[in-house]
Formats: sequence, C-alpha cells, structure tokens
Amino acid sequence: MNWHGVSTVVTGGASFIGSHLTDALLSLGAKVEVIDNLSSGRLENLKDARDRIDLRILDLHSTSTSELAKLFTGKLVFHLAAEHGGRGYVDTHPVESMFNIQIDQNVFWAAWKGGAKKVIFTSSGCVYPPKLQREQDHVKLREADQRWLYSNPLPTDNEYGNAKLLSEAILKYLAEKHDFPTVSARLFSVYGPREVENQSIIAFIARAFIRQDPYVLWGDGSQLRNYTYVTDIVNGIISLAEQVNDGSVFNVGSDEAVTVKESAELICRLMSHEPKFIFDRSAPTGPHTRACDYSAIKSRVGWQPKVSFDEGVRRTVDWYVKSRDVNYVRENLDRLLYERGVAPEKDLLVQN
Repeated sequence: MNWHGVSTVVTGGASFIGSHLTDALLSLGAKVEVIDNLSSGRLENLKDARDRIDLRILDLHSTSTSELAKLFTGKLVFHLAAEHGGRGYVDTHPVESMFNIQIDQNVFWAAWKGGAKKVIFTSSGCVYPPKLQREQDHVKLREADQRWLYSNPLPTDNEYGNAKLLSEAILKYLAEKHDFPTVSARLFSVYGPREVENQSIIAFIARAFIRQDPYVLWGDGSQLRNYTYVTDIVNGIISLAEQVNDGSVFNVGSDEAVTVKESAELICRLMSHEPKFIFDRSAPTGPHTRACDYSAIKSRVGWQPKVSFDEGVRRTVDWYVKSRDVNYVRENLDRLLYERGVAPEKDLLVQN
C-alpha cells in the first residue's frame, strides 16, 4: 500500500503505543491527525511529530458523535484511546475499564456514519479466558479460543477484557452486516520507550533504577509472559490496516515466553544491580501464563515479530535511564504502579 498522502486519525495518539504509531505513519508519508485527552498520553511523546500532525485535545467520553463524524470522514481511523493502565490499574478500576465501551461505541458509530474509510481497533490479550492461562497448561492462545461473545458472565480476564471483547463484536458486525471495513488487533504485553511505570517491564527497570533492595516482584515470579517490543506491535497494526477489511481479529504479539523473574533478572544484570528478590503474592498478577499464537496474522499478512526480548529490553533500559529523574521515581514509584502514568512531565522527566 502506498501511504503517501493517506489521511489517518490516531485516537490516543499521544500515548505510548499511539505515539509510536503516529511516528510510523508519518515516516510512510501519511497525513496524521491525533486525538487525545492527555489523561495518560504526553505531549513529550509527540515532540518529533508536533509540526507534522494536527493535534486535537478531545475527550472521547463526551465529544458528540456528530462532531467526531466530521473529523473521521474519508480517513483511516486507528482507535487506540482507552481507559487503561497496568495490572495494578485494571484490577482496581473495574468501572473505568468497562466505560471503554462508551468510548468505543462513540468512535465506531461516528466512523461508520461519518464515512470513514476503515476502523483499525487495538484490542487486548485480556479477552482470553483465565482457564486457558493456568500454570499447568502453558497454552498458546489462538483467536478461536475466544469466540463466545455473549456468554454470561463473559469469559475474559477482567472487566477491561469484557469491554474489548464487546467492541470487537461491534466491529465484526459492522463489517459483516454493513460492509464497513474493520479489523481488530489483540495486543500482548507491549513494552518499549515512552511506556510508564504501571507496566511490568518499565516497573522492573524502575526498581533497578532506584536500586531497590530487596527488589519486589508481584506474584511468585513464575508467571509467563510474551513481551512484545513496541515497533513490532506498530508494524503489525499497520500490516492489518493495509490488508484486512472483514472484521477479523488477530493476535499481535511475540511467542517468546519468559518468566517475570527472568525478566527482572535480565534487567538487573543490564543495570548492574544485584538485589535480593522478594515476592508479594498479595499484589495484582493477572493470569499465570499469557502467550499468544501469532500464526494467523503471519499467514494472512506476513507479519511476525523481529525484535528479540534481550534486544528490546536493552533499548528500553537505555531510554529509561536517560529520560527519568531518579529522585522522583524513588519517591513516587509505589503510586505510579497503580495509576495511569499521569505524573506531570516536568516532574517525571529528567530536568535539562
């Protein structure tokens, strides 16, 4: 696909993943409009793109669908905006997580009625049933493992997963019943530069950065994750935007499984930190095993991850130590682990 001059909208475009997607679309030659309410997104994330994008500060909870419809006409809509944080946030904010349905419905209705060219939606591995993610099973999750959209209760990881699953269903029906182009990408354990401390890899780096000892891990450390570097995720989203229109849902994530403890140990080695590890089994941990099967997206559009976990962690550590103020992180880490990353940029970032 030739992206030169293609009009796009990225909701949540000042966020961690959204800002990387914005940069990638600009590099391809697309025209990009970013919509963000800056509740967790940061203008700092768009510092290299600000003079090349149209930025609208809007709250998708309350902006009218008629106003959004005008903004979406004739454009590809990448919908990433969401009430989301790490496990500490989603486990303690079930109502806010479910209100994502309102955001999604506003965007989808406006895109459909406003004549958008397509909606590309970022869903989540949280849509999968906990029973498939137990310690003894080590199942690689496939798209077909979550097909029952109207079970009661919904068989997902949490309320955030419930909302994402229902939104996937809306897009599937828009494609099937109204011939409106859509596709959904289920993202798995994304990490990389611009991420905040409520996500596990950044939390591990932050603990080493402040030389925490004893070093606290949530759970028993044996939980398995397939952490996926952000540029791989963005490439997967763009590949789906280019090639899929039928409302299908695809896993976008690595199958390189690593335990929580192994991840923290790697980070500590890279940062020359040798702490004693202790385990907080009372903290939010999520399912024991989360690893995806990405064969469907590989077969359909030819995508597969390219950045190894070791390399991605090295890049992320390099970024973090250059961009964070150690005193602020030390004083606020316990709070940041449970919030959406809304600390003032002037406090969180290194002062030059």
